[in-house]
Amino acid sequence: MTFQRIIITGDILRVDSSGAAGNQSTAIRWLHALLKYPINIATGLEAEILTIDDFRLNIDKIYAHIRTAPSVDAWASLFDEMPVDLSDIFISELSDALVIGWELPRSLCDALKNANITYIELSVHPVRFMDDILISARSNSPTIDDALLSQSLSEQDCYIQAGLISAFFIRRTTPRDEPYALFAAQTKVDRSLIKDGKLLSQNWIADELLAQLPQGMPLLLKDHPIQPSDELFRRLRSAGVNVQRIGGTIYRQFSDRRLTSIYTVSSSAGLEAQYFGHQTKYLYRPCFDIVFSGQPHDMVRDKFKSIDARVISPNFWRDILSATIDTTPIEPETNLSRPDLLRATLNFHWGFGEIFNEFTVQSSGITPNYSTIHHIKQLLKIIIHNLNYKITTNNTTKK
Repeated sequence: MTFQRIIITGDILRVDSSGAAGNQSTAIRWLHALLKYPINIATGLEAEILTIDDFRLNIDKIYAHIRTAPSVDAWASLFDEMPVDLSDIFISELSDALVIGWELPRSLCDALKNANITYIELSVHPVRFMDDILISARSNSPTIDDALLSQSLSEQDCYIQAGLISAFFIRRTTPRDEPYALFAAQTKVDRSLIKDGKLLSQNWIADELLAQLPQGMPLLLKDHPIQPSDELFRRLRSAGVNVQRIGGTIYRQFSDRRLTSIYTVSSSAGLEAQYFGHQTKYLYRPCFDIVFSGQPHDMVRDKFKSIDARVISPNFWRDILSATIDTTPIEPETNLSRPDLLRATLNFHWGFGEIFNEFTVQSSGITPNYSTIHHIKQLLKIIIHNLNYKITTNNTTKK
């Protein structure tokens, strides 16, 4: 596998509910902005970018190959397998390149592999309670994949962080009165919900959950932070389940000794739960197969390695690419790190950001609500209250 150029792309077939390119093009541009300079410093190559709205064939012509208009359902049908004439279009655009892709569809990964094109697939790591967002990474090049493993985080760090979070909530939360189960809901459109070329429906999810949930077991339904599960909640209530919806951070429940079982379709929360001492019951399957440093190389092929913010370091790219392309000499690291560096650029503060902010809001006497705008308003009220208190205190002191 050889290459003369580097292209940053992603799931360029994914569209939103209106059939437009939507957030996927934004994600690809985010990745390009994040990595173009570190990659250029490490290799001397300018990282190109390929999104669906930059593509020479517009999205309607691409979907015409399967004789349908662009839609979420059409995207799901192409995720695992695409027609040869369609994959040939992408191969012609990506030949002689190293492809660095954000959430690449399996069908495109297979096409690249069959065409002997090297790729590195990146995505947000399912463990999201660390001090910063982690990146999942894997490659079809054994040499690059081995280097990714050598750069991976130690799994023991995840257990230590989970212990710290549990300790935080144990001192601030009263356990529930009786044992209960928890369901971690997801957005309705997600790559991990694609089964046999179709997205799993809310009815399918409800049927599977009702079949597995012990009769009479109280259930907490944890909505996804950006999309409530109204339809699922109604189905569960109509079936007689003692279900209650909750907001806030799921790590509070993970730290509760009364939590006896966790259910999800394929949410990353299911993988996170193990670090808090829980086993998850999946209605479908885990969203990722992840590995950490220290695991045998021959046991981790096709699995996602666990990378931290060093992904923005030129030395990271020198290390993983030096065996396949000429790279510049290793240099002393420039410390560009800051807390929540990747989380801030992604704007993924929900979940983790609520761990510490949640107690601040509660101690003020304000009922927390975690929609973004309302949460900001709540925090501003606290700040204004504290400023007024300081002003009043200072005036009293001066008198």
